This record gives sequence, structure tokens and C-alpha cells, in this order.
Amino acid sequence: MSDSYILITSILTLAVGPILQQLGRRVGPMQAILDGFVFIAISGLILLHVIPGSIVLGGWLAILGGLLGLLVPSLIESRLHGLARQAHMAALVLALSGIMLHGFVDGLALIAPEEAEGAHGHSMLPLAVILHRLPVGLTIWILLRPLYGTGAAVGTLVLIAFATVAGFVLGGTVFEGVDNRISGMFQALVAGSLLHVVMHRSHPHGEPEELAGRGRLHAGLGALGGLTLLWGITLSHGGESMVWQGGGILGLGGLFALILWRRGSHWYASAHEHHHCSGSGANHQEGGAE
Repeated sequence: MSDSYILITSILTLAVGPILQQLGRRVGPMQAILDGFVFIAISGLILLHVIPGSIVLGGWLAILGGLLGLLVPSLIESRLHGLARQAHMAALVLALSGIMLHGFVDGLALIAPEEAEGAHGHSMLPLAVILHRLPVGLTIWILLRPLYGTGAAVGTLVLIAFATVAGFVLGGTVFEGVDNRISGMFQALVAGSLLHVVMHRSHPHGEPEELAGRGRLHAGLGALGGLTLLWGITLSHGGESMVWQGGGILGLGGLFALILWRRGSHWYASAHEHHHCSGSGANHQEGGAE
């Protein structure tokens, strides 16, 4: 796939999340299926492809970058959580700046250095970035549209698209002449931040067991699709790394099964709760109009 097609795909993927959310209002399991797929696909790409490729470039310095990307966002969130209500406008400006920066970094990541190919055929970081834009678009749509309207949600997605294009256009200049260790650390930093996003999408809510059972089933179907994607990528690469990558896929599937058993209710209940709230909000508006 050429660089231009990668850029176009990454932008179009932002719109897939909102479309699936609208579809999920009619088809309840869609949210759970999407979450299961994204969890497995992104985690597998990062752990089995992106991080190893980053280590090829940056050595153990890449591991430091991955840990920073994984842990620093959590520290920032915990520090700023209590200040959000006291500085609402500042938080909005900060959030908008963060969204723009995030899109710019995504654009940079779409330009994978050729040295990252190594034994893995080609860098998996652009594919991981594209996949993670599914939950990014979905989250922005769910959070902004009910509070600020469709225009604000669409405008935010457009800003992300423009920032991505800027990062993509400047990516070649940024990476030109950069030491391989820095490139590897940067890729690992992005990979760690993506892993942070994926890991923080599952939160237990204590829903009824009936909802939990359905959530596990639907998320499991999405996870099966993610495992199929990972296996297809591994087969297309071949080589000596295929054995340990295949074992990693099986291990990832087992880990997800354990998480699903303990926390699977969230994947169904989140969509169910959002659908219920949307319906309640509509009824409330109708009541107010009367």
C-alpha cells in the first residue's frame, strides 16, 4: 500500500467509529464486537510487530520509549483529574491542543522509516495507528456530540484529519537524518501510548450477569476477528519469526479470554447504557417541548 493510500485510509477510518456508533444504536452488540476486535488487533500488532521492530532500530532504548508512552498518560490523567472542574475552558483548550498534537503524531507515525522493516517485512506501526483511529473517532463522537452537537464533533474530527495530513507531509523531513535509535524510541513511544488507550477502554461496572454473558459473547466474536487478522499478517510475513509470533497470538487470545471472563460485561453494557441514555434524553426533550 502506497503512502498516499495509508494517509487516506487513516482519515477515513476516523469516520468509521461514528458510523458504527449510529449503527450500534440499532444493533446493540456492535459496540462490544468493535471493542473486542480493536483490543486484540491493536495489542497484537504492538506487542508482536511494532515493539520488536522498534527494538531492531533503537535497541533497549525503545523499551524505555514504550514504557513512557504507556505510563506517562496515566500519571498526567491522575494529576489533572481534580483540576478539570476548576478550569473548564482551559481544559477544553488543552484538550483541543492535545487532539491536534495526537493527530500530528499519528501523521508522523504513518511515515515508517525503511530501517524498521528488518525481518518483519515492513513496519506495522502505520496499521496499528489506522486501527486505533476506530476507537478514537468513536470516543470523540460519543463524548462531544451529546454535549456540543454534531457540528462540534465533526469539526473535531476534521481538525484531527488536518493535523494528520500536516504530520504526514512533514514526516519525511522530520525523520530525515534522525538516528535509528531515536526513530526506534519514537515508534515505541507511539506504540506505548496506543497500548495505553486500548488498556483503558475496559472498566468494570458491575452490571447484571445476563448483560455480562452477552457482552462476553459479542466481544469474543470481535476478538476472534482480531486474532484472524493477526494470524493473516503473520502468515504473510513468514520467516523464522512466524513460530514465536504464532505462539504470541495464542497467548494473547488466552489473555483476552481471561479478561473477558472477569470484565466482559462492560463491552455490552456500555453500548446498552448509551442507547438507554440516548433514548431517555430524546424522551426528556420531547417532554420539555410539550
